[in-house]
Amino acid sequence: MSNVLITLASDILPIEGAKFDGKEWHDDGFTATPLRTRKGTVSKFAETYRGPLIEPARTNKVTCRKSEPVDTTNIVYNASDASTFSVFSESASVLADAVDENGQSVDLTSLCTSLKVYDLDNRAGSTLAYIHLGGTTGNTNLHGFAAYLLGSFIFGDSESLANRITATTIKYTRKQGVYTPNSATSKMLIGADAGQRVRFILPDLQEGAFLTSPICKDSTGADPLTSLTRPADNLTRPTAGTALEGGNDFAIYGRVVPKAGGQTTDCFTSHVNGTNITIIGPYNVSTFRLAKYIGGVIYQSSTSFSPQSDTPFEYLAYCHTIHGIGIAVRSWNGSVWSAWSTWATNPDTQDAPIAATYQIGARDNASHFAGNYPFTEIIKIPASVEPQAWLMDQLSKGRI
Repeated sequence: MSNVLITLASDILPIEGAKFDGKEWHDDGFTATPLRTRKGTVSKFAETYRGPLIEPARTNKVTCRKSEPVDTTNIVYNASDASTFSVFSESASVLADAVDENGQSVDLTSLCTSLKVYDLDNRAGSTLAYIHLGGTTGNTNLHGFAAYLLGSFIFGDSESLANRITATTIKYTRKQGVYTPNSATSKMLIGADAGQRVRFILPDLQEGAFLTSPICKDSTGADPLTSLTRPADNLTRPTAGTALEGGNDFAIYGRVVPKAGGQTTDCFTSHVNGTNITIIGPYNVSTFRLAKYIGGVIYQSSTSFSPQSDTPFEYLAYCHTIHGIGIAVRSWNGSVWSAWSTWATNPDTQDAPIAATYQIGARDNASHFAGNYPFTEIIKIPASVEPQAWLMDQLSKGRI
């Protein structure tokens, strides 16, 4: 079954792999028991379940229509001798059979409700035909470009051949690239060689080191002829009633499916103030850690690990009054989980700084680690046990 792309109000987190009935998410059709969230955990743990999607705020700088084109306004068309550029009425079955950047099937009909797409037809031409989409980068910072394309195409920016993709797809496929513009006037380019045709929809030009999910409609569901900004997704939960309250003798067990590799931001935080904070996440591109900042001094345990785009991983971290702190990670290769990494430890037994809330996938609504969060579980550890052995025993018995 294809995933369906939809837009939601800013206070409703999307949960990929589930269905939304207008009020609640369901794991298997609208007649099934709704998925309930409590203290950061959810009731479904299968590896195919992606869970809430957390992403930073981003702006799509493209100024033509993104999902519901009615004409070619704000697109500059450079015609070949016999090419045409127009809006095309696509079939629902074709748009419903699209593929995202990770090869996952997606249904575009819920976003592209009019079933209209852009069509650059150069089958009768003898030279290159191309278009520039309205909306410039505005600066020379790193940018990403993306669109769903069908056919044989040239895709990239308006400046450099080095930043272009030439490919053929047999179904709508989200293609994307990242580049550093040579100027602030750089735009997205889509072209068709002589004898070729390309249809496309959901063009996206975002400033950043990686692309987030498509940004194509405003908060009212409209598709205006302007750039569009999507606010950050923030998932915050109260500490009260969890094992975090005491600041010690707890573990945090979480699963994450990154939207991009190379992120060095936060998967879990509880931020008391500027000098007291508990963090779980990548410290750099090859180090994953649990850190306690207490009075500006850091106490941490770090393990070698590099999260990869769309590759699920799990972390298991603990703070203990006798045995200090520790963290281990493992990853999913599509069929089995790897062995847990060797525990990285630190003997410091001070209480971890824990605020009235904790945040999954960000720190103070910033420093987002973009990805899906199938579950984040807070676990009470008895003060009398050795935490590593106890956690692995509980995990092997399916108790956590």
